[in-house]
Amino acid sequence: NGKLNHLNALIDQARHDLAQIEDKREEYERAKRFVDERHGWEAEKNALMEAVIAKEQEVQKLGDQKDQLALEIEKLSPVVDGMRELEKETAEARTAVANLSSERKTINEQVGQLKNDIGELEQKKGTLLAEHKEVELDIAAKESKFKSLADEAKKLEDDLKGKREKLDLDIKALTEIERDLVVGRAESAAIKKQNAELRDGNKALSVENKKLQDANQRLNPIVTSLEARKTAAEQWMKDNASRLANMEDLDRKIAQKKEDYEAIGKRIEDAQKTLAETMKAVEKALDRLAKMNVSGIQTLRLSSFDSLKNGEGSFRLPDVNVCEPAFGADEEANALRGVREHFAANGFEVPQRLLYAFHTSLKTSDMSSLTVMAGVSGTGKSAIPKLYSEAMGIFFSPLAVEPRWDSPKDLMGFFNYVTNRYEPTPLARAMFQFQGLWDDDFRPEMPLDKYMFMPMLDEMNLARIEYYFSEFLSKLEMRRLVARDGRLLKEHEPLIGLEIFGGCHKMIEGEQVDEGSKFLFANTNTLFVGTMNEDETTQSLSDKVIDRANVLYFGRPDRLQPQVGAGRSEKGGGVRATRVRAPLETDTWRAWCKPVDAGALTMATEVLSNLNEQLAEFNRPFAHRTYQAMLAYIANYPHIKGGDENTRIRRALADQIGMRIMPKLRGVELNQNSQALKNIQAILSDSSRLNDTLLNTAFDKAINTERGNGFFRWLGFDWAETDHS
Repeated sequence: NGKLNHLNALIDQARHDLAQIEDKREEYERAKRFVDERHGWEAEKNALMEAVIAKEQEVQKLGDQKDQLALEIEKLSPVVDGMRELEKETAEARTAVANLSSERKTINEQVGQLKNDIGELEQKKGTLLAEHKEVELDIAAKESKFKSLADEAKKLEDDLKGKREKLDLDIKALTEIERDLVVGRAESAAIKKQNAELRDGNKALSVENKKLQDANQRLNPIVTSLEARKTAAEQWMKDNASRLANMEDLDRKIAQKKEDYEAIGKRIEDAQKTLAETMKAVEKALDRLAKMNVSGIQTLRLSSFDSLKNGEGSFRLPDVNVCEPAFGADEEANALRGVREHFAANGFEVPQRLLYAFHTSLKTSDMSSLTVMAGVSGTGKSAIPKLYSEAMGIFFSPLAVEPRWDSPKDLMGFFNYVTNRYEPTPLARAMFQFQGLWDDDFRPEMPLDKYMFMPMLDEMNLARIEYYFSEFLSKLEMRRLVARDGRLLKEHEPLIGLEIFGGCHKMIEGEQVDEGSKFLFANTNTLFVGTMNEDETTQSLSDKVIDRANVLYFGRPDRLQPQVGAGRSEKGGGVRATRVRAPLETDTWRAWCKPVDAGALTMATEVLSNLNEQLAEFNRPFAHRTYQAMLAYIANYPHIKGGDENTRIRRALADQIGMRIMPKLRGVELNQNSQALKNIQAILSDSSRLNDTLLNTAFDKAINTERGNGFFRWLGFDWAETDHS
């Protein structure tokens, strides 16, 4: 066993030597990659590889011998046979040791030779690196020389440019000289002298050009071109001598322009004088206000806002004895039927789905502060809000937007410090009646805060909406964040209202004046509606407005039809009178609005999540506000006659996809995004979750390459296509 262990140690030592050879082989491989182009060393590499393979075979033979010895040891006879075998094995071991020593000596010699080869490779590597460094230095020297030549060439070009500019100036001087020669002979001597100077200058330039040509032959074409231009300029002077003679006419025109400028300057001075006089009047008025006593200031301020209490835009309560009864908290379905009947009575055929979409959009005004009717002109966008409000008993106030609007003052009015009077718009007067939270000493003559109010911004995109409505839109959104149980408090005024007077807090003639700020705001009983035409004269909606609004798109009707004959008496004696609906109370409207039960809308949340993943492919996903607004819409969608709860959810979900998600894809290139659009189409047509006919039809039209010229073009629903009334 001791000899066997000794043999194992020898084998391990041989393996260690083999590992060292492997390391040397790896070093050789690295050296080989560095000097791979040296084909003369290929034979040496092959010889070394053969030696390594031979040593591996020898190690394998030693392993085989070890295995055989182990088998023989198992077969040893008890004593004598064992001793004989041991002596035999000892002799064999000695022989093997001698062989191993000889082999080890051979391996050491080969390792030494390999080290010598590696040393030679390192020496050659150093030589190559030195040569490489010399090449780099040579390249750097050539680059420096090239840069110097380039700088010299640039300097020559700059010199030539200066000479060319000087030549142009000389040509210009020559032109003036030629003109002077035409004007009078009296200056001929001076002209000849100047011509002589020019000739001398030209000769000098020729000498300089000759020097430049000698320095750089590549600049010859430029000099030739300059000489050609000079000749052309001289020829132009000859050809246009008569035009140059007409300079006096130009001088007269210049003098006339100067007179015009002086007249404009005088008008500006007159305007400045008028402005100064106006400012003096304003300062006098402010001075009078500063000198008034405390009581006078308070009285004056209160009277300044009396313009909000009455005038154009103000409302009165109708006589309840001649009105249809107001709808109650449990009569939402009856109210919707009454609306459709009122539409029909006035000659309008409105699909149930469009009516439900408009009604639900208004119910979610706490999440989506604006309901927009968008589309081509003449599709009834303005008539629907008006007739709806009449049938519901909601106070209605239309306001025509003008293209010049550029600030909230155009929407709400402004305080005129010259007349010391607030100048309200009709919308401001109406909102003051409905806002509530008034001061005890400043209330409208007819408070209407217990009733619903619908202002309509007609053709709201004639002006850029962000200019006049953006601040107000932010205030509308703030209502939801600060309201308590759906109601606003006096303390919320600065957050939800537009400040129309900053208040007065100072000492005047020794007395303290404390007057609070005044705000105009839209309470939760105010439902903002807007209409917009989509043509070349209007502005498009920004993402900020779209994310905070429900937009009902009205496409071009597939078939045109005349207005029906309803709304007139049987004798044809004019429009039939209809009874006015009693005002709808705010508490009734709040009772119709329902909270979101996310657990009941699992299918809708899954569809919206899947769609949002696809929208991310276009970098146009929606966020929490839009998601919550869509769920609020679904929760508040009315029950569909003859349909179950699942049908109601599907219909509402399809509406919101069409109103909020599809417009985000406008302008998407169809061919480049065909797979993502197919994924969206698969989600929309999934019969187990959605598969709404109206939505699928509209989507198919939007991805039609012929309709959109290769781009996604969302035109909205054809609301009359299906009607499940």
